[in-house]
Amino acid sequence: MLLSSQHIHSGRVIRVEQELVRFPDGSTGILDMVRHPGAAAIVPMLDPLSDPDPRVVLVRQFRHAADGFIWEIPAGT
Repeated sequence: MLLSSQHIHSGRVIRVEQELVRFPDGSTGILDMVRHPGAAAIVPMLDPLSDPDPRVVLVRQFRHAADGFIWEIPAGT
């Protein structure tokens, strides 16, 4: 259950809030929440799902947060 929320930052795509919440066991805690408008991702298949070992397509893309290239499924906002 949300008890209170404090706005921390607004960026071009995300918002960050700190929320005081009550957990199901009655304890409380502060959570950093990153709010994002949403995105879509696909898992392109090269083989039918009935294949015993179907192949999927990944893209290699530079990600600043990872400080390098990573393999990922195609996605976007």
